[in-house]
Amino acid sequence: MKLFARKRSLTQAWKYRADGEIWRIYPTGTDLLFGEDRETGTKKTGFFSLNRHTGDRYWSGEKVHEWWVGVEGVIGETLFLHGFATPDMPMHRGIVAINGRTGEQVWENPDLCFEYGTNNSVIASSGAAGSKTLFMLEAGTGDVVTEWKEGLDVGPDAPDVFPEQTIRYPELLTDPDQSKFREYLPSFSGPSSIIEESGYSIVACRDKPVGEQRILIFDSGTGEELYRNRITSEEGPFIPDSFLVQESMLYFVKDRKELIAVKLPSEGK
Repeated sequence: MKLFARKRSLTQAWKYRADGEIWRIYPTGTDLLFGEDRETGTKKTGFFSLNRHTGDRYWSGEKVHEWWVGVEGVIGETLFLHGFATPDMPMHRGIVAINGRTGEQVWENPDLCFEYGTNNSVIASSGAAGSKTLFMLEAGTGDVVTEWKEGLDVGPDAPDVFPEQTIRYPELLTDPDQSKFREYLPSFSGPSSIIEESGYSIVACRDKPVGEQRILIFDSGTGEELYRNRITSEEGPFIPDSFLVQESMLYFVKDRKELIAVKLPSEGK
């Protein structure tokens, strides 16, 4: 007997397969979606930019970056990267601005540290904590607009450098057995994470018989399963932040190699 009647099954909108392992994805307030692609064998890092609606690739960088590089944030259509003071220290150093549509480096400042971003500016710093000099840079050029000493209330407020207003991240359920979706998923166990929307829920949890971490979309009222896929078959700790929703699209990484987008149901359908 089938547990769910599949009357309204959803299918993927698009899929992007990386050469290495997709470590993180970075949404933006535009049609761009950035990703971080690492090659664990060669210890090289690359990045890519996709159209988040269609999955079309704008660019993907070869593994030309060393391992010790990361993403600071996104301002508009510009991706900001950082290096590290030394490989064995967590202190960030250096700012590299990448054009989100071409992948070309726009500007670089190897001496400053990214603090936060505003709509058109990067706030950067130099010096030790407690005695920093802060700089306002033009986001498009890296030119210094002004500078001030730490502790002086002259700089702009620090907003989030990722566009949270259109993005929904999962909530970790440490006691999933107390959640209403448990009755629909009797074979799943352990910690879970969930995004609940009007009429449907997206759940990531472990399938007890096979050990895979899976992602499911189901009707919150009836338990009708709308979509199911695998996040990873690897043993290890549960990955709570394995997916996100932006507007009406679900994004998740499968087996560390594939970025998959699923068009979510419209309200009332």
